[in-house]
Amino acid sequence: MRLRTQSRAQLSTQFGYLDAEGRPSERAIANILRAPLSRWGLSPKRDVLKHARAEFRAGGVEDVSDIPRVLRRLVDIGECEEVYVGHELYLAPTRPRWIPVGEGVSAFLGVSEPPDGLSLVDSDYHDIVRRLRVGTDEEVAILELAGVEEVSLSEWLVPPGYLRHARRRMRQQARSDAVTLGRFWDLLEEALTEEGLTVSADAEVRFLGGRPGDFFGRHNSAQPEGIGDGVRQPRKQPALGFPGPSTVRSWPLSPKPSWCCHVC
Repeated sequence: MRLRTQSRAQLSTQFGYLDAEGRPSERAIANILRAPLSRWGLSPKRDVLKHARAEFRAGGVEDVSDIPRVLRRLVDIGECEEVYVGHELYLAPTRPRWIPVGEGVSAFLGVSEPPDGLSLVDSDYHDIVRRLRVGTDEEVAILELAGVEEVSLSEWLVPPGYLRHARRRMRQQARSDAVTLGRFWDLLEEALTEEGLTVSADAEVRFLGGRPGDFFGRHNSAQPEGIGDGVRQPRKQPALGFPGPSTVRSWPLSPKPSWCCHVC
């Protein structure tokens, strides 16, 4: 058996730790940060940073100041999210996704390796996003079988607005791939049942009735059964509602006291 020794500089070159100017490659930093998240799953943020710094120093790279900034970019593009477990900050990998960006190229977002059978598009040292060639039905099927979800560019750019309210209700980070609109609705129902207060009989509340696209909140329309949207007079602030034939309960939807939720 032969053993081959390598210098730190050779190891660094082999794994592409440095860019053309001899500085730590942001692409390499991103890949090193993805590796422990892919293996460990939910992980303390400090452990992930410690692992990345140790990897670079093993390759003779002492300047590791860019690692937290690149991790922030991974969070910003949605490959992982910051969550608190107790009083400690953790990193939670999100569900892998792919986004068509044109000309048969798609961005792959996720901490795991892209599925076998797909080719990566070359990028420079500062591009942390991995791009794939996805142009045939077979390549789309490979992604689907691997559990990679397709999302549009607009869906990725504009995360659902209800998430910030879900975070406030849950008192923790709400992962966009875990808290659906239906789950958020359940959170509001639970809070309404537990915290709702009865509205006085002379309060003016209009609920959204009729078909989508019709006029909103006609005062003489019949009250629908179940849960619905509405507006409370006189401030005319939006409200989530449980209209019905008997009592109405009120509960604040947001820090603004005029927002309310109603249940019969």
